[in-house]
Amino acid sequence: MDNIKKSFAAIIAEYNPLHNGHLFHIAKTKEQLQNEITIIALSGSFTQRGLPAILDKYTRAEHAILGGADIVIELPTVFALSNAEYFAKGGVKMLAALRGDGHLSFGSECGDIRLLNNIASLMNNEPTEVSADIKEGLTKLPFPAARANAFKAYANTHNIAIPDIDAPNNMLAIEYIRAILQENHTLTPFTIKREGAGYHSFEVDSYISSKKARACIKNNDIAALKEKLPDYVINDIKNLNDNDNAAIILHKLQSMNTAELSELYDITEGLENRIKKYADNSVNFHEFNKGIQTKRYTASRLQRIITYALLDITKELHAFARDSKPYFNVLAINSLYTDYLSELSECGELFTSNQQLADSNNPLARLDAKAFRIHRLLTEQKGSSGMIIVKNNYRF
Repeated sequence: MDNIKKSFAAIIAEYNPLHNGHLFHIAKTKEQLQNEITIIALSGSFTQRGLPAILDKYTRAEHAILGGADIVIELPTVFALSNAEYFAKGGVKMLAALRGDGHLSFGSECGDIRLLNNIASLMNNEPTEVSADIKEGLTKLPFPAARANAFKAYANTHNIAIPDIDAPNNMLAIEYIRAILQENHTLTPFTIKREGAGYHSFEVDSYISSKKARACIKNNDIAALKEKLPDYVINDIKNLNDNDNAAIILHKLQSMNTAELSELYDITEGLENRIKKYADNSVNFHEFNKGIQTKRYTASRLQRIITYALLDITKELHAFARDSKPYFNVLAINSLYTDYLSELSECGELFTSNQQLADSNNPLARLDAKAFRIHRLLTEQKGSSGMIIVKNNYRF
């Protein structure tokens, strides 16, 4: 690459694992936007559901490069493990720090940027009657469901066209747009209509949902993934160990007192007491997990909180992250775009290995390194611990 390319298209993703639907998204983004570089902000060692990624972050980043991306940077762990709002805000803040004209490309069930903008603007300027309806809904429902019901009712009453906000990709798309609007970022939102199986779908067609793919992997039904995942992904998941390290996690929770639990991010309303009670009185993780479930909190939120305990993600650390400057941990890069590393270094602190993260003065970078080490312990996966350079579709 003779000159640093300025215009970019960015995608925030997990690729857990990378499948044909993701390849379609990358290809359509490049085809329709014609940007000079395609950047992926990838969740690292843990995903938004609060669970370890099925493959380590460097392997999944390499898959993204083989799938058509040019550079993959890590979405900081503290945001990758957050709810949809802060998952989106963290990714948008990092990408908005890049120089040049940028688009943020995301999939959605509706495929209509106008409808997504309508509801994003409405949510950023929440009407008082919606706030009241949400408060009433919270007596029976978790926050996401209460909020969705309130906004659907308001839009229907006031004849405002909005997308299906119960659809998971629409909801995340809305949060991306909200984050861009709230901070007046220069990123331009761009959506592509999702094709094939949805996120929660177990249908089998030319596309497959990540959830279905993970279920096939768990059941060792790799044959079902043929022609739905790229060969290079299938080759890396063939010999995965099905490790059950739940006892380690339960022991961590048992070792914490209620004061320590109360300092964890997203612990509210005395939830630390419920967690401590069931941690101390459960003989296994399944019994503990069943005991802490409540209508007030979604299963994903509870799972994230458990992982906050494992990684020591506190309210203080999360607040620090929200106000901190972006940094860039490069996981993988196409060899044709290595000159872009110098551009990145001018936008924020640059890392290219897990050891550099571990040695950093930045607590968020050290958290990324810690998450990587714990992921290795939980999954027993061995692989790269630094940036992968891909040349002619091969690692070197």
